[in-house]
Amino acid sequence: MNKDSLVSKVANSTNFSRHRSEMMFERIFELIKESLIKDKSFTIDNFGDFKVEHREAQKIMNTKENQEVLLPPKDYITFVPSKNLLDILNKK
Repeated sequence: MNKDSLVSKVANSTNFSRHRSEMMFERIFELIKESLIKDKSFTIDNFGDFKVEHREAQKIMNTKENQEVLLPPKDYITFVPSKNLLDILNKK
């Protein structure tokens, strides 16, 4: 499922228009981004936690040219599912 099909399903199951549903999703995603930038985490109860983690600069070897390359430091996002979500997924 992608964002477009999710917006369509919400629009079909509520009294909101497709345009209004899409605007709501856009705002929700903006709020999640803002929270990740400001607080470095975002939690959705019974779903999981999104966290920003930092990776320091790394030295790697370019085997093709036989020289060391320095990868710059960067931030990345991790997702840890809630116990409730894991239980639902593992019921099968």
